This record gives sequence, structure tokens and C-alpha cells, in this order.
Amino acid sequence: MSLIKKVKTKVRYKKILKLKQNVQNNPKFLNFKTKKWQNIILQNKKKITNSHKLNNLDQFNYFIPKFTDFFAKKFKLTLQSKQKVSYLYGYLTKKYLKKIIGKALTKENSSYWVLKNLEMRLDSVLYKSHFVKSFREARQLISHGHIFVNKTKIKTPSFFLVGGDIISISKNIKPKLEKKILKSRLLPLPPKYLQINYKILSILYLGNIEKSNLFNQFTFWLDLKTVIEFYKNK
Repeated sequence: MSLIKKVKTKVRYKKILKLKQNVQNNPKFLNFKTKKWQNIILQNKKKITNSHKLNNLDQFNYFIPKFTDFFAKKFKLTLQSKQKVSYLYGYLTKKYLKKIIGKALTKENSSYWVLKNLEMRLDSVLYKSHFVKSFREARQLISHGHIFVNKTKIKTPSFFLVGGDIISISKNIKPKLEKKILKSRLLPLPPKYLQINYKILSILYLGNIEKSNLFNQFTFWLDLKTVIEFYKNK
């Protein structure tokens, strides 16, 4: 049984190998021993252990790819950009991304609108607050009825929060979450638009997701413009 669990765990982390980047800043894969993991482990070990010193990238500036033959590498860049966005927010489906990007095309700043809406999701807020270790755990808690918004049970992970919403946890699951939080490094730091009370396990969603508040959330380039252009033509 433990062997099956280990195999499933490695399958979930294989996306890191493909992207050559630890998108979710998760330290678990550092313990993998096989040869194929060693290069990516060396690249990320310092970043994870010193995550408080990381340089963050502004997602709304212009990005110049490192490769010179841009058109030859365009397909690969587009594919990796789509996978990064999907993986960062817990394997979002193509259908969901297409839907949310379709709405963003009518907005003035489509990249900012897409990122803002992904950050407003209930599962995203739970993950960014370090109440859970992964989006998978967040969605499990929500679907099992352990999460309340303004004292109302919510069972939809994609539920959009609005300013002033208070997220609380059911009493049955609180002891388990408290243990996990005590073991967590709480890095990267939770975003400024969340006021978190770790003593009573409550989150106040402020709703002021401005560009400045999103700035410190990402240590890599998401390239949202490329993703939007791809789904625009679908």
C-alpha cells in the first residue's frame, strides 16, 4: 500500500520535470533519489530553503524570451505557459481556462483580470493562506463540506469570493489543520489581500487585489499574454 502511495506522489510531481520549474514552490520532491530528479533538485534547493530571499517578477511587464530563434520555439513556449498556469492553480481544465479567458477579452487589462479572478477562487485562498499543502487538499476540504463562507457551507472549489467575506473551518477538521500549520514554514508569505487568524483558523478576504498586491506572489514568468492569445483563437 505504501508503495502505491509513493508511486502516485511521484506521478503528481512529474509536471515539475516537464516544466523544469517548481511552480508551486513545494519542497517534497527534494527527497526523491532517482537520477532524473537530481538536476532539478540542485536548481531548486537554494530557492526553496531561502524562499524569503527570492526575487519576484512583475507579471504585467513585457517579457523577452532567452532563445534567439523565437518562431522555432514558439510552440514550446506556448505549451509551457499553458501548463504553468494550469499547474499553479491545481490543474485547471482547458475548458475552464477557455471560459475565464473568453470573459477577460472584453476587459481593458485582460492579463490582470485573469490573474485576479484565479486569485479570488476559494481553493486558491485556502492554499495561499497555508491552511492546506496543495490545491488537491483544498478541494477535498471544500467538497466534503468543511469550509464555510460567511457561515454558509460552500462545496464549490471555484467559488468566487468578494471583499468582506469571512472563511471559517468546521470544528471536526480544525485539530488536523492546526497540526499542519504548525509544521508549515508559511513561505511564501500570504498575500496582502488576506487577513488570517491562525489561532481560530479564520480568513478575512479584503478583496483589494491590485497589481501591487499581486507582485510578490510569483518568482517566475507566467506569460499570461501568450496563454490568452492561444485561447483567443480557439
